Amino acid sequence: MTAIAYIHGFNSAPNTKTFIGLKERLPDLHVVSLEYDYINPDPAYLNLLAQAEELLTEDPDIVFVGTSLGGFWAHKLSIKFNATCVLVNPSIHPCISLQKYIGDNVNYSTSEIKTLTKSNCDSYKKYEEDITLFIPRSRTVVVLGMKDDVLDPSATEAFFKDAAEIIKIEDMGHRVENIELLVNIINSTLD
Repeated sequence: MTAIAYIHGFNSAPNTKTFIGLKERLPDLHVVSLEYDYINPDPAYLNLLAQAEELLTEDPDIVFVGTSLGGFWAHKLSIKFNATCVLVNPSIHPCISLQKYIGDNVNYSTSEIKTLTKSNCDSYKKYEEDITLFIPRSRTVVVLGMKDDVLDPSATEAFFKDAAEIIKIEDMGHRVENIELLVNIINSTLD
């Protein structure tokens, strides 16, 4: 059975509307949401790595799906495990893009307050170093909301232009609003 490993974005939580929508609409697949500490990249990476390795022992076929910061991690894990990934408005340089969130942040899903520091942002830099080692084009799909007001879709498009299939959605912002579209894109990677 193929596993879908969903990774949420910054200031979110595993049980998001996107994850629930994927789980409901992909009942024949093993859909799981990976948990991680989005503030601290060192434990985040180790935790995501351990969860992915455990999942791969159960399901050797895996598709990493991530949104925003989760897209950054999904891409990193797909490189590590030579797996397919679907990235929705992925962060490409979290050490830079997260700086606007330095300070206290209220989690969208849990209302928990977490504090992001400049040091946390700087810690992401080392995880960006090998992110340019792309896997084959057919295994990476990048979905860009062209109305994204959080991450610049044109910069993301330029970053992935020679390394991924890019799907531009003109009327989409930063968040996944059309779960059916995402399900169809994931299904297309399984053929």
